[in-house]
Amino acid sequence: MNNGDRVSFESSMQTVTLFGKHSGLFINAEKTQAIWLGSMKNSNIRFMPHLKIEWNPKQFKILGVWFGHN
Repeated sequence: MNNGDRVSFESSMQTVTLFGKHSGLFINAEKTQAIWLGSMKNSNIRFMPHLKIEWNPKQFKILGVWFGHN
């Protein structure tokens, strides 16, 4: 189930970590950004704060294209 809750997020991060252990490709959490969408877009909720993921940046860049809430 992927409904944006804490359990889904933590499960996703565990899957990425397991993939990294087998492939050698690891996520760099300090460069990772997560954004809330929809009704949660202004949420201050932060999952797994020990990973130092940046939550709700005003803008973020994917493959040279800037995205944001607007």
